[in-house]
Amino acid sequence: MKKFAKFTALALVLVLAVAMLTACVPSDVESAKAKLEGAGYVVVSYSEEADGLQGGFLATKGLIGGETVYALYFDSAASAKEWFNANTSRDDTTTKCAGKWVYWGTEGGMKDFAK
Repeated sequence: MKKFAKFTALALVLVLAVAMLTACVPSDVESAKAKLEGAGYVVVSYSEEADGLQGGFLATKGLIGGETVYALYFDSAASAKEWFNANTSRDDTTTKCAGKWVYWGTEGGMKDFAK
């Protein structure tokens, strides 16, 4: 019985961790654009289908010293992870990969994108 309880608890923790990492990011470029525009950002987005890339955007809020976030949207989480691994170093803590998204920017911009 103890093994079953430990297994169940571990499975629940894993499911919650995956949900927390992927549930917060938008599901596509248009929903991300709408979300950030609603938060007061000026967003310039684009669509492109090449090597798994589906599109992306640049969002800025405020003038000099304001918040900024850049994001790329891929056709699959595997494509995003592949691009992330090929284009970032292990020391890079400012670029994040979450689901089909790779994004970077100021701390506030990244928080607004991921919440």
